[in-house]
Amino acid sequence: MPKAQTNPEPAPEPAAPTTADQLIALIRDRYHSRSAFAAAIGIPSQTLYSILQGDKIQSCSLASAMAITKALDLDPYAFAEGRLVPASPTATPVPVYDQYTPNADNQPHSQFPIPTNLAEAHPGAFMLRITDNSANQILKPGFLALVAPAADPDAEEPADAHAPNLQAVSINNAPAIIRRVINHDHGFTLAPASDDPTYKPMLVDFNDPEAPTVTRIGPVIWYCSPIGSTYLAD
Repeated sequence: MPKAQTNPEPAPEPAAPTTADQLIALIRDRYHSRSAFAAAIGIPSQTLYSILQGDKIQSCSLASAMAITKALDLDPYAFAEGRLVPASPTATPVPVYDQYTPNADNQPHSQFPIPTNLAEAHPGAFMLRITDNSANQILKPGFLALVAPAADPDAEEPADAHAPNLQAVSINNAPAIIRRVINHDHGFTLAPASDDPTYKPMLVDFNDPEAPTVTRIGPVIWYCSPIGSTYLAD
């Protein structure tokens, strides 16, 4: 009597490659080794290995993320979400500052791409990293605010207490802060756009000889929120 035939168990399907696997393959294709790639982009090999270990892409620093995506022509916005997408030709990198002081030799922390139409319309625009809650109704800590240096920083803006009208300003040549600027006939108010009551409005009276010197650097014209605060960490 013939023996009953048994169907062999189907072989398990191979696991789909992780984002880290895809990134390693791309690095090997372009630079042959991870150590050569790390040297080419100027980050320690151990830093790169840590990023690639266990899909930790979303937890890498902004500087490392920008170096990796620039060298591999990847979209940094998608990279922040843990996806590898070719870079768009419609993005232009601008400098990112942890702090910015007028008339100082400010050194950018890194670069970040913005829509090219914005970059072309506002030459000299830069990103300012938000680190406090003084404008948290609009700009949360970790956000990047795009500041467009004004051709005429003292030009009058509409005096609307309800409009965002956020500007980067410097008080007595200190590092820039973000405030809503409300103009009056003989001065203006620097008002926080914050839910934190410890941030107080400041009235600047043109007739007060002891009024602080306020430099209006430029308005905030755009902002973005890279996914995950750790993406912005050092």
